[in-house]
Amino acid sequence: MEAHDTLRFVEADKVETPSGPLNKFKLVSASDAPLGTLDGVILSPGERQVRYYVVASHGRLRTRRYLVPAGPAQLEAEQNTLRVDVEPEELTSLPEAKRGAFQTFSEFDAVDAVFAARRTA
Repeated sequence: MEAHDTLRFVEADKVETPSGPLNKFKLVSASDAPLGTLDGVILSPGERQVRYYVVASHGRLRTRRYLVPAGPAQLEAEQNTLRVDVEPEELTSLPEAKRGAFQTFSEFDAVDAVFAARRTA
């Protein structure tokens, strides 16, 4: 995993997709098993890439937030789901996303991402 100081957190309701904000989508596995709700994404501003989906998995006593690697995923607008290649039993082996562990994406990060791309081009 990249160092936390280079990655940023963006809340799901601030991530727009062609089908609406990401917070309206539930995360499901390839086998259609529910994984939880999307809390946000972790991205690398300089590379302009989403690295992880932050999924809130609701248990009996508490909710845990996990970092699901942002590999190939399928957004299914009609079902309001984002399908990923992780099964429910794999969630507990993934890193837990502690609140405050990642800085929130800021306007400065957006400016850095634009000008970093120009410097490398």
